[in-house]
Amino acid sequence: MVRDTFSGDYMAKVLSIIVVFFILVPVVAPTLGQFILNFSDWRMIFSINLLLGVGIVVWFWLRQPETLEKSKRIKFSLSLFNDGLKEFMRFKQSIAYTLVSGFITGSFMVYLSTSQQIFQDQYDLGEMFPYIFASTAIAIGAATFLNSRLVMRFGSRRLAFIAVSSYFLVSLLYVYCFQMV
Repeated sequence: MVRDTFSGDYMAKVLSIIVVFFILVPVVAPTLGQFILNFSDWRMIFSINLLLGVGIVVWFWLRQPETLEKSKRIKFSLSLFNDGLKEFMRFKQSIAYTLVSGFITGSFMVYLSTSQQIFQDQYDLGEMFPYIFASTAIAIGAATFLNSRLVMRFGSRRLAFIAVSSYFLVSLLYVYCFQMV
């Protein structure tokens, strides 16, 4: 919907603002879950999630118009998918950005799936984990919000290059420091 409505650096700005909300969910969700547990059992968390999900689907169905113009709509077919894949493979820069994005997302998923065990077992910070996790999510959300401000000034391509280069250099620094221990 964002791509249908906006383009260029302004689209990147809008996406950054949307991502801030997605990132802040891990900060709010445990608090909301604990609030629900104070008044009910664990099953109520799933019931409320179901009700919220259904409510959002109904709201979108009733209120969100189609954002893609009728003249630009294309019916899905296997040949359309294959043609799109061939087109994508022609652009080395797109492949590179996709791979880098996959590595960054992969490292984030590893962090999400192992962070509690690492902080609890490795660093003996089990009691502090919710606060550490929340502060990390807030920091990522703040960085994403900062991105929404900087993208209009520097452009999304230049900002992405700086961010990926910095991410790579910081990772190398951690590898170097880890080998020193």
